Amino acid sequence: KVLLEDPRFNRNYDFVFYGFKTALFGDVPAFEAEAANLDRTLTHLEQDYNSITLVTHSKGGLLAMRTLLNRARDFPGKQPYKIHRIVMFTPLTENVSLAQLPEFVKLLGKQSPDIAQMQADAYSELGRVKEDVKALLNPQDPIAEQRREVFMKNVAEHLYVINAERDEIVDVGPNGEKIVSEG
Repeated sequence: KVLLEDPRFNRNYDFVFYGFKTALFGDVPAFEAEAANLDRTLTHLEQDYNSITLVTHSKGGLLAMRTLLNRARDFPGKQPYKIHRIVMFTPLTENVSLAQLPEFVKLLGKQSPDIAQMQADAYSELGRVKEDVKALLNPQDPIAEQRREVFMKNVAEHLYVINAERDEIVDVGPNGEKIVSEG
């Protein structure tokens, strides 16, 4: 809401918010279905915009990456999205432990499924994304090499990952290295 009311932003940008119910409670098939929904949303937005900036938080970064990888897999049948920037704030990594966040568990209340199952589903989704990234970056044939080149040009070169660790800002450099700066 703050961005929508700020004239520095609302004159120059249109905002489309995308939330998904399976963020915490969905299993892997539900997550794939959500990636397909996001794909349809981005495809629709491209009809009206020259480029799109994705801003994600937490598991939304994982969903965005799944969607981008699915699009790369379908290349050349589907062209890459017209991405301006991808900014991921604290995307899920293997360092996330829901059980160690008592305020989060309390917020979920009695309606929540088993925390261990939620964690297992998140790790499974993360593992699949990591495997797909590795496969994409290690092409075995000319078409796969084209996919890698297009992904690097249209996704990786526009990707910014921002994590907060204590009072430091952690970014990922162009070769995957960790860059730490004072926050």
